[in-house]
Amino acid sequence: MPGRKLRTLELGKSQLLLFMEQGMLIPTELLILGKPTGSDICTRNSLASPGDLNYPSFSVVLSSDQGLVKYKRIATNVRGDVDAVYEVTVNAPAGVEISVEPRKLVFSAENQTQSYEVTFKRGVGYDSGERYGSIEWTDGRHLVRSPVAVRWSSASSLASM
Repeated sequence: MPGRKLRTLELGKSQLLLFMEQGMLIPTELLILGKPTGSDICTRNSLASPGDLNYPSFSVVLSSDQGLVKYKRIATNVRGDVDAVYEVTVNAPAGVEISVEPRKLVFSAENQTQSYEVTFKRGVGYDSGERYGSIEWTDGRHLVRSPVAVRWSSASSLASM
């Protein structure tokens, strides 16, 4: 949506341009970004997978060859609350193990950033199909929910979406 502000997780201009270059984003979505700062931005950086984009949702493909996927994310304290402590709750889909480190994000200033890593692992009972869950961060007053979609692939060439 043009003009829409991303409130909980920020996307960098270079990340979005790289994502578009890989055919995963349509150009009209770039209206929120303005002009790129360098003409060679797509050749300087690269995304190993769309999962490297700092986006609030998670799309994961697990396979017999790739039973473990890790994503890093950066969260920004946009509420203006200083001394905010967000704790994570994981609602893992059946047959999928999800771990988040660290389990707490401590913010001491507005616009401060904190990084975290999410690990997705094929668990007992996961054999096929799509499964859905979520990762939720809360400080007791605010709730930030990130949807999780996991699917099984027999193709060994796919590690993540």
